[in-house]
Amino acid sequence: MCASLGAELHFGEKVVGWDASDSGVVVRTESHRYEVHRLVLTAGGWSGGLWQLPDLPLPAERQVMLWFAPADIGPFTPPLCPSYRFERTDGTQYYGVPTRDGRTAKAARQYGGEFTTAEGIRRGVTEADVAGLRAGLAETVPELSRAPLASGATRLYTNTPDLNFAIGAPPSSARDSLAAGFSGHWFKFSPVV
Repeated sequence: MCASLGAELHFGEKVVGWDASDSGVVVRTESHRYEVHRLVLTAGGWSGGLWQLPDLPLPAERQVMLWFAPADIGPFTPPLCPSYRFERTDGTQYYGVPTRDGRTAKAARQYGGEFTTAEGIRRGVTEADVAGLRAGLAETVPELSRAPLASGATRLYTNTPDLNFAIGAPPSSARDSLAAGFSGHWFKFSPVV
């Protein structure tokens, strides 16, 4: 859609820096140089390394998502099972999504992952990851906590200290702006932002 409206899409180019001035912004990648009127940087897990803002740390957090295959997928099918989120008495939060493929249901812990970098994230899912999520689900969603594991994946959350979004220009420039801290939820909020 963006390309059909005139946007130029460039993939596989690591941004190494940019310079903003009154006349525009020059963006430098490992292979090219682009001159633009304005820059809005939405770099997800790479944001903290690109923006050096002492008052706004943007740590990247490793999050594990698991898909379980219960013997009876019925209770995890809409409308019986909406997307859900719950908080345990110890403060840990978990969420789940009903089946989309008719055989598995997704569950994950919200926040509480290990802090890492976009380059250094451990991508594999470990037995400890699975055991921790099963323990978190056991009290509230026991059928899912006991179900066979179908698959797993990791992703990065970029969080601000107060877990709210960071949107705006740094004090030094009105031509470059940051949008970060969406913790995997950018797609839901992009129309509003």
